[in-house]
Amino acid sequence: MALLMLGIYLFTIDARLVVCERGILLGRLVPGLPFSPTYVIGGREIDPRTVAVVTDGAKTARELGMPFFFFQYKTFPGALGVHAVVFNGPWGADIEAPRQPRHRGPVRKSLFLFSHRSATKIAEEILHAIGRFGAIPPGFAPHEGLRPIPVTGRREDAVAQIPGAWPPDGHR
Repeated sequence: MALLMLGIYLFTIDARLVVCERGILLGRLVPGLPFSPTYVIGGREIDPRTVAVVTDGAKTARELGMPFFFFQYKTFPGALGVHAVVFNGPWGADIEAPRQPRHRGPVRKSLFLFSHRSATKIAEEILHAIGRFGAIPPGFAPHEGLRPIPVTGRREDAVAQIPGAWPPDGHR
């Protein structure tokens, strides 16, 4: 039983967000795990206006209507109260690794959420990756200066509190 619990625990904590020179890798980096996609997101595919830090990743997921094992919501056991970086990027199914080259980029949008104790530093790195492509508009300032945004966890508050969130009945 202890080995089974250890295996489940390791499966849930293998979530990674790696900021690279030209974009980010998000997901479980152990290859071949079922139901565990890894996303490859180019810097110019992320909307810089939606890169923000929230005070609690688990509450934010509830507020956004994301189920606990939603593939674009990466957290780990004990993440309650841990800050998270949130951003709007391409639709998950369009950017799963291995990513095929396309003539045009993904059209649909999706919100990504990643709980981590260094969420502010990660958000800064994401903005730097976006900036390398010149995809940051002139005069841009990060949302709230990347100070953590307090969240309530109530679905009806999502649009007012989280940049890039859509209304509960809204379309992406």
